[in-house]
Amino acid sequence: MLHSRRWFLSLALLPACGLAAGVSAATPEQDLKVRHQALFTAYNQRDMKALRAFYAPDYKFVEGPNREIPLAEWLKGLEEAFKFLPKPGKDSATLTRIKIEGDTANTVESRLVQTPSGKLSKPSFTAQTWKKVDGVWKLVLEKEAKE
Repeated sequence: MLHSRRWFLSLALLPACGLAAGVSAATPEQDLKVRHQALFTAYNQRDMKALRAFYAPDYKFVEGPNREIPLAEWLKGLEEAFKFLPKPGKDSATLTRIKIEGDTANTVESRLVQTPSGKLSKPSFTAQTWKKVDGVWKLVLEKEAKE
C-alpha cells in the first residue's frame, strides 16, 4: 500500500516539476498557466535566482503613463522589497484573461499581495505580455491594468 502511494505521489508531481522547468504542457494555455504559477512560487519563496529565469532580457515594467523600469532595476527593487516582506510570502495570483497568438501571450493577472504587516491587499491587476524564448514562456512587459 505504501509503495503504491509513493508511486502515485511521484506520478502526480512529475508533470508539475517538468512544466516548471520549461517542458511543454498539453496546450500553450496550460503551459503558460503552469509557468505563471512557478513564477509566483519563486516570488513567494523570495528566490531571486529562480525569479530571474522568468524574465526576458528586454523585460520592462511600465509604471504610470511614461516611466519604464528595465529588468535590472525591476529585479533590484524586488530584492529590496523582499527584505521587508514576510518570508515565505502568501501572495496569490491568477491569470484572469489569456490570449495567445503564436509565441506571444497577452494576459491579465489578478493579484493579492501580502503587506509587511502580513495582511493581504485588495486585488490589483497587471497586464502582461509573455513571449516564448527557446520554447519557454518569459515575461517581456507588465503594466498596471483595470480588471
